[in-house]
Amino acid sequence: MQIMQTAASIENLAVSTYTAALGLPFMAAVPPLVKNFMTKTQDQHAQQARAFNATATRLGGPAQNGPDPELKKIIDQRQAGLRAPGDVVDLVLTLETAAAQTYVEATATLNDVEARKIVASVLGVQAQHAAVLAIIKLLLATPDLLVAPPPASRLPAAAGNASFPDAFLKTDQARPLDEGAVK
Repeated sequence: MQIMQTAASIENLAVSTYTAALGLPFMAAVPPLVKNFMTKTQDQHAQQARAFNATATRLGGPAQNGPDPELKKIIDQRQAGLRAPGDVVDLVLTLETAAAQTYVEATATLNDVEARKIVASVLGVQAQHAAVLAIIKLLLATPDLLVAPPPASRLPAAAGNASFPDAFLKTDQARPLDEGAVK
C-alpha cells in the first residue's frame, strides 16, 4: 500500500510540475510538438496517479493526493532557476527518470500481482517519457527538427542513441518506496 501511495505521490508531483512548466511564458515559443507531448504526458500522469490510488485503496489504505515530499523539494529548488525550454526539459527529465527508476525498485518488491502489473506497465511509460525528453533536449537547439515526422536526413547522429544511453535502466535516482506514503 505504501509503495502505491508513493507512486501516486510521484505522479501527483509530475502533474503539478508539467502544469507549472507549460504555464511559463517562454514555453509559449516551443514547437507545438513539444507542447503536445508535454500536455499528453501530464494527462498520462494524472491517469497513472488515479490507477495507483485505486490500488492503494484496494489494498486497504487511503489515496495519496499530495506530492512526494522529498522529491518536491528537489523539483521546487530547480523550478526557481527555469529560464529556458532546455531548463524545463532537464527538470521534467529528472522527474521522469526518478519515477521510472522508483518503479523498477517497486516492481521487484511488490507481492500483490495486480499492483506489480500496474507499476510495471507505468514503468514502461515513464521510460518512454524520459526517452522522448532526451531527444527533445538534443533537438531544442534546432527547433525546426521538432516536427512529426522529423526530416531524417537532417537529424544529428546522436539522435539515434540519445534516448536510450544505457542497456538497462539504472536505479541510482529511485526514491525510497515509502517516501510518499500517507503518514
